[in-house]
Amino acid sequence: MIDVRGHVKVSKEELLHRLTAIYQEMKDDQEHAKKMIQLIKKLNQSQFMIGFCGHFSAGKSSMINELIGEELLPSSPIPTSANLVMVKSGRAYARVYYKNNEIIEYPAPYNYDVIKEYCKDGEEIESLEISHETRVLKEGITIMDTPGIDSTDDAHRVATESALHLADLLFYVMDYNHVQSELNFQFTKEMTDRNKTIYLIINQIDKHQETELSFESFQQSVEQGFNDYQVFPDGIFYTSLRADEHPFNQLSEVKKLINEKIIQKDELLFNSIINSTHQIIEEHLIETNQIKSSEKEKLEDLISSLSDNERQIIPNQVKDLEGKLRELDAKRDQARTNFMEGFNKVLHNAYLMPFSTRELAKSYIESCQEEFKVGFLFSKSKTDQERQTRLNHFYHDLQEKVNEQIEWHLKDYVNSYLKENQLNQLLSKVEVFETGLNKDILTTSYKAGARLTGDYVLTYTEDVANEIKKQYRQIGMRFLDDISIHIEAKIIKEIKELESELQIYKSYQEAILKLEDMKYERVQKKGKLQDILNNGEYQPIKVNFEQLIKEDRVIKTSSTEDLMEMNKFSTPELSERPNLASSSSNSLDEEERVQNTINDLLKVKSEIETIKGLSTLAKDMADKAERLDQNQFTVALFGAFSAGKSSFANALIGSHVLPVSPNPTTATINKIKPPSDMYPHGTVVVKIKSKEQLLTDLSHSLQMFDKDAENLDLAISSIKKLINDKAELGSKEKPHFRFLKAVSDGFEAINGKLDQQLIASMDEFKEYVAVEEKACFVEWIELYYDCEITRKGITLVDTPGADSINARHTGVAFNYIKNADAILFVTYYNHAFSKADREFLIQLGRVKDTFSMDKMFFIINAADLASSLSELEDVKEYVSSQLIRYGIKTPRLYALSSQMAIKEKITANTIQDSAVLNSSNIADFEKDFHQFIVSELIDMTIVSSYEDIHRAKTIIDYYIESAMESKEEKRQKLERVIKQEAQMQEIIHSRAFDIEKKALEQEISELVFYIKQRVFLRYSDFFKEAFNPVTLRDDGRDLRKSLIICLNELIESVGFDLSQEMRATSLRIERFLHLTTKDILGDLNQKLSEIDEHIMLPKSVKHEFAEIVFETGLQDLDQGQFKKALSLFKNPKAFFEKNEKKLMSDEIDSILQSPVTVYLEEQKERLIYFYSHEFYIYIEELRVKSLKEIDEYFVGIKQALSEEVNVEKLIAIQNLLFKLEEKNER
Repeated sequence: MIDVRGHVKVSKEELLHRLTAIYQEMKDDQEHAKKMIQLIKKLNQSQFMIGFCGHFSAGKSSMINELIGEELLPSSPIPTSANLVMVKSGRAYARVYYKNNEIIEYPAPYNYDVIKEYCKDGEEIESLEISHETRVLKEGITIMDTPGIDSTDDAHRVATESALHLADLLFYVMDYNHVQSELNFQFTKEMTDRNKTIYLIINQIDKHQETELSFESFQQSVEQGFNDYQVFPDGIFYTSLRADEHPFNQLSEVKKLINEKIIQKDELLFNSIINSTHQIIEEHLIETNQIKSSEKEKLEDLISSLSDNERQIIPNQVKDLEGKLRELDAKRDQARTNFMEGFNKVLHNAYLMPFSTRELAKSYIESCQEEFKVGFLFSKSKTDQERQTRLNHFYHDLQEKVNEQIEWHLKDYVNSYLKENQLNQLLSKVEVFETGLNKDILTTSYKAGARLTGDYVLTYTEDVANEIKKQYRQIGMRFLDDISIHIEAKIIKEIKELESELQIYKSYQEAILKLEDMKYERVQKKGKLQDILNNGEYQPIKVNFEQLIKEDRVIKTSSTEDLMEMNKFSTPELSERPNLASSSSNSLDEEERVQNTINDLLKVKSEIETIKGLSTLAKDMADKAERLDQNQFTVALFGAFSAGKSSFANALIGSHVLPVSPNPTTATINKIKPPSDMYPHGTVVVKIKSKEQLLTDLSHSLQMFDKDAENLDLAISSIKKLINDKAELGSKEKPHFRFLKAVSDGFEAINGKLDQQLIASMDEFKEYVAVEEKACFVEWIELYYDCEITRKGITLVDTPGADSINARHTGVAFNYIKNADAILFVTYYNHAFSKADREFLIQLGRVKDTFSMDKMFFIINAADLASSLSELEDVKEYVSSQLIRYGIKTPRLYALSSQMAIKEKITANTIQDSAVLNSSNIADFEKDFHQFIVSELIDMTIVSSYEDIHRAKTIIDYYIESAMESKEEKRQKLERVIKQEAQMQEIIHSRAFDIEKKALEQEISELVFYIKQRVFLRYSDFFKEAFNPVTLRDDGRDLRKSLIICLNELIESVGFDLSQEMRATSLRIERFLHLTTKDILGDLNQKLSEIDEHIMLPKSVKHEFAEIVFETGLQDLDQGQFKKALSLFKNPKAFFEKNEKKLMSDEIDSILQSPVTVYLEEQKERLIYFYSHEFYIYIEELRVKSLKEIDEYFVGIKQALSEEVNVEKLIAIQNLLFKLEEKNER
């Protein structure tokens, strides 16, 4: 019985039924239904699984071999396990599960090496199951080995993540030197979020050096790192499989813990299965949700602009709009009614017949009586005239009343109505109501024969008033027709607008309701599944769990011997201990040879400097002698963080000078220089960044958080706010956050020292290098230190890690690649190349052909970790193949141990701390490196020195020949020489360079043309790295934000590659110009020798090119153009397992084509302009140098022909030069 929810106990059989019921609920989801079957099978067989995961080469497989007590699994410093490997106790066999559903079993005895090769095959094989007869593993215990989680292969990551639900106990294994990896923090955080029982193992602690860092400090840094990420594991162990007696080795505690867990395995198994089931339920619900993700995304997009408050009032908005539509619909009929009601009201209230008007009406009626007569003579005419007069009086009085009582009020009413109903366009027609009173109404309203009585007067005046109002009513009705037309149009428009608005709000309402339904459905389904698991509330199951776990695939049986015969497998043989150094020796002691050359140069210089025409050559000899005497060389050290650069530098120095730590330290440029009178041994000069440099660095990091700052004060303020916000940070933001926090913590102490050079002690030096609060402010540090390597004139430059976040370091690194006399690249023995390593090496591969010689050395550090010679050879072969892949075809490669080397130098004894190496092997490297410095770098100067001596001899020979001629011959020759000088000057002055200029432009165009092809050849890799399963994990994170992060990384990768290509192109152009000027000098020498065979210009002219800076490309792209491409992402499963990834990749590829073309066109024009200017400067330097050489040459010749010359002295110099040349040739 097992406690499921803290108080209800269920039997194993009951839990199996519950799991089966859950399977039935999710069987349409094949992926998670499969996981449920795996859990059911695991529970039925009571299989307790112990999982090991972590980085490639962290020692997972070796740890498992140690626990089993046999070398079952392949273990190597290079990637091995590429798929899941299950090891258990039982009948001996190896079973291979292929991705095509085929299963092949190899019964014992089988060839272990063949099975180990299977472990490395992640292409065709899904997993391996090794059953082994052993007493170490108890029955029911399975150990699971997983591919490295840092693999760039999606299949490897999916393989690891798809099996973690089976692990009841999880160990996350890390290499001592790579604990502070963002991937470690990310992965373990996810496991703890899943309630996985997880223990951390920091392996290979035998690499720890107490003299460099106390183990206690290292432990604190480990715990702090994981605490910062909110990762709280069940425990942390520190182990070594090589040094059993290491004082901090907790391997025995790991074994003890595993034994304790095995004793509790039944309870742990149940709890683990329940936790895994909860996780599978969550994943299933996410998957179900993702099926509707497209619809959900559209619904969420629809309401994304609404605030929470706006969403709440949507129903009221819909109700209000529907009410307004009903009102508008009713307004159609009400418009006429409302208008006429108001109109009639005006007419009704119009009082047209007051007493005075009625009296005038009465007077008019009286004049209409038959008996009415005026006068005796001409009475008819007078009567008619009187009647007309009375009518007119009545008419004019009534007109006034109509104006006052009707027209004015009607016009006011109609105006108000029109304005109120926004019908201003009809206001001009209101004048229609100014019609005037029709006089006929007064006459036609009188009834003939009517008698003059008070009643009739009232009847008549009422009839007249009604008739007048009727007239105005008819005008109003006609006006209403116009109003109705306009009101109808207005209402129709308003109805359309309201209907459109209503449609929007109804779509909002529908979207909100659908989303609520989806959420409710998810909650219901989750509740149902959890009820099944927790309470056993399920319908009678339709399928028995035993049917589910029955293997329906046929297990074929085979033999590894047959396989070896068929595929010609061969087991690796141990090779002899490799001789890593290339043997090269010189019979003459190189230092003696250098000193001889210096003496020869100074001897010749002292002899010829007073001879006219040879002063420039004498000065060149003095310069070369000084250069040989000082032997100043710059050697640049490169490699990723924790590759052992600083440790290797210390080995070269022979002392623990540079701070060494498994945590990233070298964020500054450290130069170890030969001491001088000004800077004696132990002097430290620290250059603090300027305000401008610091602000640039801060702005670069603040951009990761969508922040910017115009000055340092604002930047510091932004950083403090960022720190106080305590927002959860992504993997790409963490390094920038640490840098910003370090600046914030240290700013007050360093503010007054910005842009200064400080003299520091050795203790302060180590702080400026390793303490982040100080190192973040340092531009460079120079340490003047007396040691074997600096005595050779070498300045050793320890550069920031290749994965430095400082944007300026890319340009700095390139300048050292370009200008350093030698490049040393350090990689760690048991860790594959990082992305930063790869980008650096690709850049080296791009520019190596521009070097005048191969100046690159590649170091595999910590070779003492090799467990066998064959393993060491495998590592060397792997590193060599990677270098070849990056374009470095014949690398100088050395496997050595810095730790052993420094012990050897301090104790002056050979140290044999390694099972494989008899010594550190650094002597082999130093011998070849010294040979390179002397034989190749110094040789160039020595050869050039004796060429100068030969030039001097040729000129002296000619001087002697000229001086010994007769006077007549001298005179004739002098005339000829003067002409020759003029001819040569004319050749130099008139030499046109149009052809070379066009060739330069053509070269630039061709170089830039091929960049686009190369960049897009790498595009698929950039896309794969940017859009990866680790970043696009559906674990509750904002996947839209994650997509933007992925897109930004992709664009940055392409943009960075473009800028790197441009830097490499600039080097190719400079080499082209060097070769061009060399050809020009060759052409000039040929033309000059046709005039005088004795003259010889230098074969080359030194020119220092100005620096051209390239910013990362594609920085200001409008991200709106990628919206369609990003919308192709529906969910991680469909993206990585279906074709969505390819579709998005193709779409973004298509979008990027145009901006990449624009960038390259802009850079091409920039290169043409820049290097055309450089070419003209170069040519002018060449012209000046050539004219000076010609002038000096002829000064000497003319002196020999026109003055008395000490021929004996010249002959003595000639003999000296001859002997020196003869000695050099020997």
